[in-house]
Amino acid sequence: FLKDKQLATGDKATYYLNKEKIIITGNVELKKDGNIIKGEKLIIDFLTGLSKMEGSKTNQKVKMKYVTE
Repeated sequence: FLKDKQLATGDKATYYLNKEKIIITGNVELKKDGNIIKGEKLIIDFLTGLSKMEGSKTNQKVKMKYVTE
């Protein structure tokens, strides 16, 4: 999924037209400007403009890598 210089990838993506949300699951990566966030589930809400990354049920951790200047 690509929007506004953000690239989100994962094993499966489901787009809910009526709720204007996309849910990506399984080995999810969200990349923008060299920054990377990794998790197991990403929910993107187009109505609010908010995104939420979740870790696995056992680990519950999300990994992040930020580029600093």
